[in-house]
Amino acid sequence: MRFKLDSHKWIFDKKHLGFVSINTYTDENLLSEFEVIESIKQGLLIDGHFGREIEISTLSTSVYGAINLDELEKSDFAECDNNQLEDYYIKYWSDKNWGADLEVFKRHKKLVDNYLKEINFHSNNHFFICQEWLSKDKYVNLNFFAYLVCVLSISSNKIAVITYGED
Repeated sequence: MRFKLDSHKWIFDKKHLGFVSINTYTDENLLSEFEVIESIKQGLLIDGHFGREIEISTLSTSVYGAINLDELEKSDFAECDNNQLEDYYIKYWSDKNWGADLEVFKRHKKLVDNYLKEINFHSNNHFFICQEWLSKDKYVNLNFFAYLVCVLSISSNKIAVITYGED
C-alpha cells in the first residue's frame, strides 16, 4: 500500500450515540490528481481503521460500515471546497429524523476541526459521502449503521480520512 498512516484519533460518545475516526496518511506521491476510487482500492476505507491501526492484509477491503466499496463510483462522492463541504454538513444535518445523536455529530465535527488544526493539516479539497444518500444497491447490510459519513481531505501528499458513524 502506498499510504503511510501518520496519525489516528478515535472519539466516541459515552452514551453510544456516535463516534468519529480521524486518520491522516502520507502518500509517496503528490496528490495533485487524486483518484478517489483508486485510493479506496488501495485500502483507505477499511472498517478496522475506525478504531486502530491494523495490517491491511488481514481485513476485507470491500466493506466500509454498511457500504459495499466494490459498488462505489466516483460520482457517489461530492468533490468540494471548504465552503461546499460546510454546505453538505448543513444539508445532512437538516434531516428531520435526527435525535439526540445530532448534537453528538456536531460536537464531533468541532473536535475534528480542532484536531486537524492541532496537527497542522489544512485542505480546501474534499470528497464527501454519506450512506443515506447512496442507492440501496450499494449497501452490504442496510440496518448495520444508523449513520455513516466520510470526508476525504487532500492536501499536497497528505490525506485525512474522517469517518463519522453510529453502529
